[in-house]
Amino acid sequence: MSQVIGPGDPADIYKANTGKSKVVLDMHYYNLYDNSFENMSTQENIDFLYRNRKFQMDSLNAADGPLLFIGEWVNEFGRGGSTEDYRNFGRAQLDVYGSASFGWAYWSFKNVNNHWSFQWNINQNYLRL
Repeated sequence: MSQVIGPGDPADIYKANTGKSKVVLDMHYYNLYDNSFENMSTQENIDFLYRNRKFQMDSLNAADGPLLFIGEWVNEFGRGGSTEDYRNFGRAQLDVYGSASFGWAYWSFKNVNNHWSFQWNINQNYLRL
């Protein structure tokens, strides 16, 4: 199942009492496409990951419901930044999304947009697994 798009709460899916057997909730997390991220510093974007996304993921992982899969993410955020900013942001995402009970998947292995390309991020040492 995919998450609710828009202002809905992904926990609503858990109220359907699907149980954990053979059911996975697919979440897509981006620090893009929302004007509120554009004015955030790199550290504020990272803090948002730990404060909001990690909290939500921990709550969903602990709930009696489907497993949690982060089905899309990229090493890009609203403001952009230096090489070190992207390394720090990528490291925080790997840390947070690594706690998903069913794992995660990057947007694409190879993409013309560098920060959307898993291969490029690995080759440039932006993401270190």
